[in-house]
Amino acid sequence: MNYKSILILLLVGLTLSCSDDVVTPEEEFDYRDYMILDTGSYWVYQSYGIESNGNIFLNSFAFDSTFIMDSLYLSGRNAIKMGNRNIVQGKSATNEFYYSLDSNQISILGITLAVNDLFNIVTDDWITLYDQYRGNWFNIPLGFNDTTIGGSTYNGFIRFDGYNEGSTKIEYQGKKIKAFTTHLVIKYEIEQMSDTLRIIDKREQYSYRFAKDIGLVYTKYLEYQDSVLVGGYEKIIDDYKVK
Repeated sequence: MNYKSILILLLVGLTLSCSDDVVTPEEEFDYRDYMILDTGSYWVYQSYGIESNGNIFLNSFAFDSTFIMDSLYLSGRNAIKMGNRNIVQGKSATNEFYYSLDSNQISILGITLAVNDLFNIVTDDWITLYDQYRGNWFNIPLGFNDTTIGGSTYNGFIRFDGYNEGSTKIEYQGKKIKAFTTHLVIKYEIEQMSDTLRIIDKREQYSYRFAKDIGLVYTKYLEYQDSVLVGGYEKIIDDYKVK
């Protein structure tokens, strides 16, 4: 993808649910048209760093591809097992996660949560990324009660809140395409006790844009510590194939 196409995507802008904030979906809207999960489909992305002042690096720092591996029944839902291969400065890493399109939602299982440099968790419950019938929703928090890791004891919660912006249009490869943006906010409210008491106050904000007949075309990640932006990235689609 050339730099002009990237700018176009940037300019157009590129969770179990219990909220009562109900919205009416658009006529003839089917969110499965925006998340194509048929065997043989894949998506390729370029990533651009975001500095603590909000500026975006012009050069891509990572290249990654996402592809479908298998379909199965997992944690009470029909699921699609996804593979992700990431290359950063010549070093390659792979991981797996799961998508579900049950119950008028796009949900994900297998998000990696970094509480700190020594304590990482991979979510084992469904987190809603998009709800067709709700503007805001709240996922079940992940709680810690005297959890000991690496000589520290943790107490508190990680909360998952979501909201959507509805539909819009983007321009991609010279065409106007229907799309929608949805957001996931992860809030860390944790006490870490070792020799001293430390309060972990961190917020991670994800924005996802899904385009009709393509899938996920854009992801924006921002990390805040003690309400101060420390950085993030934008991930923009470079190539794809859907069956």
